[in-house]
Amino acid sequence: MKLWGRLLVVALVSVLSTSVLPAFAEDPPPSVAAHTNKSIYVAGQTADVSVTVSNAGASTHLKVVARFANHTSKVLDDTSVYSGTKHYAVYMYIDTKIDVYVADATSPSQTLSLPVRAQLQSAIAGYYQQSGSYAVFATTAHPTFRSDTTPARKYRCIKHEVWRKESTTWKVVGLSACKYENSNGVVTWQWTGKHSSGVHYRVRARFFGDSLNHANSGKFIYFTFK
Repeated sequence: MKLWGRLLVVALVSVLSTSVLPAFAEDPPPSVAAHTNKSIYVAGQTADVSVTVSNAGASTHLKVVARFANHTSKVLDDTSVYSGTKHYAVYMYIDTKIDVYVADATSPSQTLSLPVRAQLQSAIAGYYQQSGSYAVFATTAHPTFRSDTTPARKYRCIKHEVWRKESTTWKVVGLSACKYENSNGVVTWQWTGKHSSGVHYRVRARFFGDSLNHANSGKFIYFTFK
């Protein structure tokens, strides 16, 4: 009986000793969360990229790299940081990816994809007067349209889409063949043929996307014939 009593005491002391040992939790590893101020950009805009580092402890390493669709890249940051948020202004020209590395990561902890639409600006020439928002052409005239694309890319295809107003509804009546950008990103297109007097038209340049930029359309230009 004395032996059993001693064993019971030892077991009880062991349980009590184990139950009061303090638990030590490891600090969570550094983490990162990156965001942009838009989901899609137009060439010429500037993206605001924010990167928030958490659980940095005394400090941790942060590397931010922009990779562009033309296979070039730029290091935006490569330094030791504390927990907090940093901002980077990135000029949007072609499709871009932002890779963010934290601590000792050898592959990106997070990657952001920033699609960039080409920017198209158009003008019209050859009209004899302006009536409100409409350029007015003679019925024998052949309207000429000029479009400038940013970024410029020689031999890139730009088309022109023509709409006609029927009562109160606009309808597409034609899409031109490709006109290819010159080295300055400029194309010109002339609408030939006979045109009825008093009919209202509008036209816009259209780009359908390539390996560098997403598709986009220029603003409508309004015109008529008299």
